[in-house]
Amino acid sequence: MDISHMQSQQLKQKLCQAQTSSLQILSMNNFELKEYLQAEQMENPLLEIREPDTAEETYAIGRWLSDHDEADPYQSDDEQESQYDIPDHSGALLTDYLKDQIRCDELKACEQKLLRYIIDLIDTSTGFLTTPIREIAYLSGASTEAVVKCVKYLQTLEPAGIGAESLRQCLIIQAERLGCTDKKLIDMIKYFLEDVAAKRYRKISEALGISRQQTTRYVELIKSLNPRPSRGFGDSATEYIIPDVLLSCQFDQWEITLNDRWMGSIGINKLYKSYVNNVEDENVREYLKGKINRARFIIKCIEQRRDTLLKVSDFILKKQLDYITGAGYLKPMNLNDVADEFGIHISTVSRTLKDKYLQTPRGIYPFKHFFVGKTNHNPAEDEEAVSSAKAKAVLMEIVHKENKCCPLSDSALARELLKHGIALSRRTVAKYREALGLPNAAERQCS
Repeated sequence: MDISHMQSQQLKQKLCQAQTSSLQILSMNNFELKEYLQAEQMENPLLEIREPDTAEETYAIGRWLSDHDEADPYQSDDEQESQYDIPDHSGALLTDYLKDQIRCDELKACEQKLLRYIIDLIDTSTGFLTTPIREIAYLSGASTEAVVKCVKYLQTLEPAGIGAESLRQCLIIQAERLGCTDKKLIDMIKYFLEDVAAKRYRKISEALGISRQQTTRYVELIKSLNPRPSRGFGDSATEYIIPDVLLSCQFDQWEITLNDRWMGSIGINKLYKSYVNNVEDENVREYLKGKINRARFIIKCIEQRRDTLLKVSDFILKKQLDYITGAGYLKPMNLNDVADEFGIHISTVSRTLKDKYLQTPRGIYPFKHFFVGKTNHNPAEDEEAVSSAKAKAVLMEIVHKENKCCPLSDSALARELLKHGIALSRRTVAKYREALGLPNAAERQCS
């Protein structure tokens, strides 16, 4: 392979990696972006995040559904409650509960002190210990071996799974605590958790070489475990919906604001930057230059994310203004409409809106709430189309006003909808009626 071809391949690979990272940042919501930047800052001393001048401002409007969590992938969509029993320790702090379990006769005084320090590092929203062993050793001044010993001790405490470094380890600890040490089960948790969530049981059975019945039994066992050992404790953090974009109106003037004041200002550390030109070691100089380029890339991606979010939010505001102000219904709109408006790919629009929320004067909604499908429309009307939301609203109004002694059939409802400029088939009317929970004509007739 000639050198020019090799360089071309390396350039393509770098461009592909950069594009992937850029799209990854674009798809992050506020929570994910904050964690990402914190991790980047720890890895890159050149990336500097300055705290905002004012205290962090969040808009904790609605609480996340407890089951709506990617850290809990094996819970099926139709399960509204946990499959496991979680003791109620709401009056106790998790950290205090753990420290009370330390037995003085099992650990040396210095180990007890180190263990208490480690317990304070636990993420109380999950019960996981996400701080790396080496970092704990560096911060505490203890040896790596001592930290490993204390972490293993921590993982023997109650609740089961506490102190795990990941969801998978948490589930494995709980399974082993129950005496379930079968290698096939452990491998299912290690390598096939996403397949468990997607119910790809045949794939799991074939990969592990077990029967479908055995696979089902293991899946049921996994679903009975607790993905968050910290649940039920007083210091377990409550999760809230934090809108990514805020819409406000004063004196008929709309303002679109990104809810990222918590981020502060992001830049490149000037001290390290000035040091680059003075360092003599070529390897160190190249290392620092690489970190500078990485920091610049992150900053550029953040700005692109902000710009795209503002553009899309402005488009939604203009398109759905009547709905946002409470003066009308949602208008038909899809991702292609946004992509065509800004000349970007539809996948970029999808990533921009993924898991993000918009706060409006009438409430807080996921971005996808404002995208509704279209129905057929009477061309005599001036509107280009009507949304299914409006069709359902009009249908509800017609049924509400009908003569209860002689209720309208689905065909008659279709004719009434046509008078409002909405052309639907009888079958579609029946579908919408059932979706609204409205009985058929015979069941609606008064006795």
